[in-house]
Amino acid sequence: MSTAISAVAGGTALPWFTAPAAAACVITGSGSQTTLQSGDSITCTGAGNTQVKTAAAVSGVTVNIGDGAATSVNDPAFASVIFEAASNGAINVSGNASVTSANSDGIAVVNGSNNNTVTIDAGAVVWSSAVGTAGLVLSNSSNNIVVIEGTVGSVAPITTGIGIGAGAAGNQVNILSGGLVLAGNGSAIDLNGAASGNVINNAGTISSASGAAILGSANQDTVINSGTIQTSASTAIDLKDGNDVLELRAGSNVMGFVKAGNGNDTLRLGGSANGTFDLATFGLFSQFQEFEVIEKTGSST
Repeated sequence: MSTAISAVAGGTALPWFTAPAAAACVITGSGSQTTLQSGDSITCTGAGNTQVKTAAAVSGVTVNIGDGAATSVNDPAFASVIFEAASNGAINVSGNASVTSANSDGIAVVNGSNNNTVTIDAGAVVWSSAVGTAGLVLSNSSNNIVVIEGTVGSVAPITTGIGIGAGAAGNQVNILSGGLVLAGNGSAIDLNGAASGNVINNAGTISSASGAAILGSANQDTVINSGTIQTSASTAIDLKDGNDVLELRAGSNVMGFVKAGNGNDTLRLGGSANGTFDLATFGLFSQFQEFEVIEKTGSST
């Protein structure tokens, strides 16, 4: 023991001593960590990284948060990863990585950015803790693809797991088996203010402790479910207005009322695996309410 203490005091490296991983973001390309340029890529590892952001209106940027080792990105004031009117880029959050912000959203894809992919691997967490914020935001941003195997959201008061709004259209959120999107007393997925064509495809779990698990928009929304959508409140899915579609596939488990709202709304039974649906749960005072059309699609029975 005296030898080890002496070696440390003298500044000698010991073979059995490994310092914690330091924060580091390595950039390939011409930009900086907060002004990434077209074609740049950045990989952040270690604890204590701060904001990663593109310059406005760039294309083909790749952001990698983590490489399998414990990694965190946490900006104290703004969203921690921001795509600003960026297109055809990718945000990849690996297992054992965390993206959050003390006072804003975790990841924000904003202002006309299009055709980006956001992938959150199993074991990764993207969340926010400040009132009125979301783990992941797609704001005025269209035709993006989100793939979730990890966790998005938290039970912090008045926060959202995923927020899609400000005219965002044509986005697709795929929650894979094992993926989780959650909220405490807000909506786990909030489409308020979104334009038409957004699709939520859930094979995992969408959960709110005391709000609607999914809150729709005034336009056309599609929810495809083969996983669990749940709330401790009375309404699990509130699609609001628009000609909405709820497609139930084998394995679907909806815990709470489903309200289709105004519009010509469709309850669809679909997929390729056989399933069952109890028609006693369909109707004005039953679980599935306010649908005008019921139909079957796909190859299942």
